[in-house]
Amino acid sequence: MLKNPLYMGVLFMVLTTFVASTAAAMSKHIGQMASVEQVVFFQYLICFLLVAQLVRKPRQLQVGPDDIFAMLVRALSGLVAFYSYFLAIRYIPLVEATLLRTSSPLFIPLLGFLWLHTQIRLQHFLFLLMGLAGIVIILNPGISVLNAGHLLGLVSGVTVALSVISTRKLANSYRPQVILFYHYLVSTLGMLPLALSHWQPLHGMVWFYLLYIGIAVHFSLYFYTRALGLACANSVAPIIYLSVVFAGLFDALIWQYTPSLVALSGMSLVVLAGILATRFSAKNPV
Repeated sequence: MLKNPLYMGVLFMVLTTFVASTAAAMSKHIGQMASVEQVVFFQYLICFLLVAQLVRKPRQLQVGPDDIFAMLVRALSGLVAFYSYFLAIRYIPLVEATLLRTSSPLFIPLLGFLWLHTQIRLQHFLFLLMGLAGIVIILNPGISVLNAGHLLGLVSGVTVALSVISTRKLANSYRPQVILFYHYLVSTLGMLPLALSHWQPLHGMVWFYLLYIGIAVHFSLYFYTRALGLACANSVAPIIYLSVVFAGLFDALIWQYTPSLVALSGMSLVVLAGILATRFSAKNPV
């Protein structure tokens, strides 16, 4: 069974969601021990050190003039996605931030239309409206003032979608290691001044936690790449919503948080819309 590419693809995608969820939970756990800026900086520094040895020949790092902008967008969108997500989980429950981050499939068709001028169908707008309705329910704007964490989580979802679009543009011309190399390099350099300006002393086990976050993020991206290389996107992409389940379990076990029925209904709408959008896009590429 495990030799079947589909089963292996599913396995790698499950590993992606679990490992990435543990990294997010760890980042939330050390909220009082290190600034978000330090966490994201060391995450990318460790990722860069892990991937730098994979690209030994300078020729492999050459980027065509027409692809420089897309490579920069890929790097910066990935950076903003992680930075805003790790900021969000300092303010709101892990499960809500994770759900908003995984709303990215709703925005991919729209961003593809705006940037790559790909076709967008009526169904995409319907799924987007369904997902936005779920997000509005989660944000609950009629009852309380919008939490900055929710808005940051939504920013993470949009920028994840942008990183997917830019990766699609680059994937046919560059190896995954090259794309990750520039993502990690730009992100490390971009986070350095922010980490220095928000620096606080780091002691004891926090260094182990930071090391784990960096390694976990790198391997979650590696498992994700492997999953998509073994099985078609419409078969494995919906599994990414398992990250919401894992986040919910961590919230319950570590922080004793249980979402309200209203929040759960909103989450269900977003997950359903995301799965439908992924399935439809796979059958009708944009």
